[in-house]
Amino acid sequence: MGKENKRQNQLSPWPQRKDGLWGFIDEASGNEVIPFIYQYAEPFDDGLARVQKDGLYGWVDETGKEVVPCIYSYADSFSNGLALVKKEDLFGVIDKTGKVVVPFIYQDAEGDFFFNDLIVVKKDDLYGVIDITGKIVVPFVC
Repeated sequence: MGKENKRQNQLSPWPQRKDGLWGFIDEASGNEVIPFIYQYAEPFDDGLARVQKDGLYGWVDETGKEVVPCIYSYADSFSNGLALVKKEDLFGVIDKTGKVVVPFIYQDAEGDFFFNDLIVVKKDDLYGVIDITGKIVVPFVC
């Protein structure tokens, strides 16, 4: 006996393109599940897909709900539950619910949460290194 699939929709994990916009369909029926309203969309990863609407990034769940609203001008993919994002010209870090983990106070930022949980940041034209909680690991210098 085969394993019974209890999901109503077989949402394609891969975004589809229609009339220049991105959305998601039910693989079995071909019906639209998440509307084709996004300028950009990535495949689902751990239940969320990064999308872009009106030039801003956010994340949707498999029902199409914007779990993290499209309010970020830049957004890395989530890694270990965190993402580096940019809002109003400043960088910060959010979790998968959109909660701010590191405040938006940095002019520039670059990090890799998967490997070392450290972020190189720029504040007041000086560079330093913080961890994923915002604690300064390497003091700010020129």
